[in-house]
Amino acid sequence: MSDKLKPGMKLWLVPENGRQKPREVVVESVGRKWAKIAGDVCNRIEIDTMIVYSAERMSAKVYADRSEYERELADALAWGGLMLAIRNRYGKPKGVTAEDVAAARKLLRLDESES
Repeated sequence: MSDKLKPGMKLWLVPENGRQKPREVVVESVGRKWAKIAGDVCNRIEIDTMIVYSAERMSAKVYADRSEYERELADALAWGGLMLAIRNRYGKPKGVTAEDVAAARKLLRLDESES
């Protein structure tokens, strides 16, 4: 993944704690395992995961741009909404068959052994 990060590249940084606002950052330098954020003394990006570490603990995640982050957030919210809707039901929806459930599992790429 280090071939994807280059000095001068702009990334969208989303802090883990929620107290700080997401912001654009610039890659200062890129090594084999870590990339450094320009103007930031202690934050570095683990290239394989795109996770930002500060003082040896996760502090943020970086994305190629804001729209990539917003797509991932929309996916997570949609998944969470689906899980909540399923959890809040007292039984299966009327007319849903075992074949319907199997088709949904296949569509969602869920392994039968995960249940």
